[in-house]
Amino acid sequence: MPATPVNYVSRSVIALANRHIDGGGVFHISAEAQKIDGIFERWNAVADTHLVLLPFDQWMARMKELQLAGHVLPAMPLLEAGRPKELPAVRFDFSRTHRELESFGIDAPQLDDELLGRWTRSMLERESELGDEGRPIDRNFG
Repeated sequence: MPATPVNYVSRSVIALANRHIDGGGVFHISAEAQKIDGIFERWNAVADTHLVLLPFDQWMARMKELQLAGHVLPAMPLLEAGRPKELPAVRFDFSRTHRELESFGIDAPQLDDELLGRWTRSMLERESELGDEGRPIDRNFG
């Protein structure tokens, strides 16, 4: 699934919960459209980061090493982005959810250089607030 800003997800959940107070719906909340390919390559360019991009198998081995060392990493979005091309992708139909959210005035964001840059700046600004638990283990992950 595409990277999706949490503020969009939280606004969507609240709006849908208020409309469907008795339940009865299945909703796929995500930013369906993306204007960029190669999210990590764009991240390096937009945010002036220096992530070292590893082949999928090497990256998975590094994630396993970090996990065995006791680090918890939110790796699911990264697993989809780094999925080898020969593995089939899971696809969700967002159209019904997007139509309903648009009726509330909530439009799905499109991941582009501007949004990626804002997200990165926000993350780096909050890094000092997180203390040792939130500090990157190794900004290059390699």
